[in-house]
Amino acid sequence: MEIEYKILHKARLNHISSELVTTTCYLLLSLVYTYSSLSKLQNFEETKRQMLNQPVPDWLAIILAWFIPAVELLTVILLFFPKTRTLGFKLSTGLLLAFTFYVVMALLDLLGDTACTCGGLISYLSWDAHLLFNITLLILSITGLLIKERRTRQ
Repeated sequence: MEIEYKILHKARLNHISSELVTTTCYLLLSLVYTYSSLSKLQNFEETKRQMLNQPVPDWLAIILAWFIPAVELLTVILLFFPKTRTLGFKLSTGLLLAFTFYVVMALLDLLGDTACTCGGLISYLSWDAHLLFNITLLILSITGLLIKERRTRQ
């Protein structure tokens, strides 16, 4: 009887700790995406100007100026609801992989003299700090995704 109790107690603690980690991941990611997207939309003319300075055609830069904050907000919405949280973590991971790839290209000087198109205070980070920031967020996103998918299989 005591062995069953210990097993059940350990399983309950694992569930609580994985829920706490998942919640922390989605809340931190949601905070960053909300801040970034609203900063971009609030200063849309600056966002558009920065996008037009990217090594992409102007028509694509205009689309990206709207698309990126919209996808960031969609990610926040998906992360908010438990039923769509796994999809939110997947979308977050995809965004962060793309953003990190962009930062690596900037660090390797493959983009020329381009500005960061992140919103708000994040845009003031150096490229090195940006890389560290993005990798940290990517780890949070992948951690949340792996825990959610593991719990779904159980």
